[in-house]
Amino acid sequence: MIAVTGFLLANKDRWAWVTPETARGGDWAGMVPMATVASAAIGAGLSELRSEADIDRVELHAGRRVFKVRPKDGYANVQVCAATGRVLHVGQRWDQMAGPVHDLRWFHPLLRDWGLPLAPVALATLAASGVGVYLTPVVRRRRYQRSRGNPN
Repeated sequence: MIAVTGFLLANKDRWAWVTPETARGGDWAGMVPMATVASAAIGAGLSELRSEADIDRVELHAGRRVFKVRPKDGYANVQVCAATGRVLHVGQRWDQMAGPVHDLRWFHPLLRDWGLPLAPVALATLAASGVGVYLTPVVRRRRYQRSRGNPN
């Protein structure tokens, strides 16, 4: 589970279904008011965004002239044009779900506090034992061949 979510997080910019690409807003002389951005996001029809109290974060991506609105609950993402105030994209951010699963925040706190530190120890142990399992026959074969007088 940690490996799969880590793979998704490492490659989240490659696949639009994990992290939706940021849309490009229109040309502007100024920005629309924040109340317009909030109204547009709430009007997008998501169950996670029914009022301004449901908004967790509004990010401005100035280079693309887009506001990204994220709710407190869920993994929705509403992109609103900073110039016109219209909704450009509504989607899910699966990378936001993969993060808490990856670091075990999604599960019980004891699992996060004790299981997460044990995961790299277990992976290192598996790696070391795998190298040992691979090298043991190689080393034995070479010793046996040397004892029989064969230098190879």
